[in-house]
Amino acid sequence: MLQLGLFGANCSSGRTYVTLPERWVASWENNLKLAQMADEIGIECMVPIARWKGYGGDSNPNGASFESIAWACGLLAATRRLRVFCTVHVPLHHPLVAAKQMATGDHIGQGRLGVNIVCGWNEDEFQMFGVTKKEHDARYAQGEEWWSIVKRVWSGEARFDHEGTYYRLHGVEGAPRPFGRTDPLMMNAGSSDTGRWFAIRHSDMHFDAVETPELSTRVSRRPRSWRVSAGARFRCGRQWGSFAGPRRRKRMTTCNTSWITPIGAQSGISPKCMQRRDGRRAIRSGWCIAGPIRPRGGRLRADPIAWWEIQTPW
Repeated sequence: MLQLGLFGANCSSGRTYVTLPERWVASWENNLKLAQMADEIGIECMVPIARWKGYGGDSNPNGASFESIAWACGLLAATRRLRVFCTVHVPLHHPLVAAKQMATGDHIGQGRLGVNIVCGWNEDEFQMFGVTKKEHDARYAQGEEWWSIVKRVWSGEARFDHEGTYYRLHGVEGAPRPFGRTDPLMMNAGSSDTGRWFAIRHSDMHFDAVETPELSTRVSRRPRSWRVSAGARFRCGRQWGSFAGPRRRKRMTTCNTSWITPIGAQSGISPKCMQRRDGRRAIRSGWCIAGPIRPRGGRLRADPIAWWEIQTPW
């Protein structure tokens, strides 16, 4: 079963790192319109980028962004079936605060919240918070401890203490539990061995990455054997990008997108995109055909983001 989602609409420019004047404007009005269109036509989910500052340069991609948990709550309240994820940086969110925020969002959406856990990110963003970025494996160790605390809070366990490496908590309790007493869907992205093991043990979905198609074959063999030994079953996905420009005659251009292997490994390619007479572009490669959503009675300034394809469970 093929499932589609939208990625990065909460940030200015989305995943478009260019100076095009029609790049995505991440206003609340645009996000709301996009979410309601996705809800209506059957897109499965929207996934935000957690950004605290832009990348700089002339267009400063992601320089303006909506905080992802509050963003998810707003969109969940305005849709009926769309799953909306929040993206949470483990080192920047206390697990008890995050557990309460995410449970609240799950009730707003009546079980439609998803959680994207990020164990580390950009060094300059960490410096804004006065947080020192930990060594690679330590970040995932903190992530495991963080997630275990969130899960205990969500389980409805009686008041408990926690004495760990990264958190020391006393008299912990938290209600309500997530909607329907079922934990939100959790996903994680990582391409290191440590990151993949974290996903196998804890995630419902995992996004992987490789630099070349040749490496994807080698990478695909390891997680396949790992998940068998761990007894894991979860979904994998790929990402590709497209954007819509103003109405022009047909022309060919090159856009950056991604290519998927059977296990969800990702590598960059540059397929050709054709500008259609109706003003939309369709990205074509040997693996996928994608194009932007076109609203009724008009259209957004640009197709803002990447599409996510979530494949069937292994």
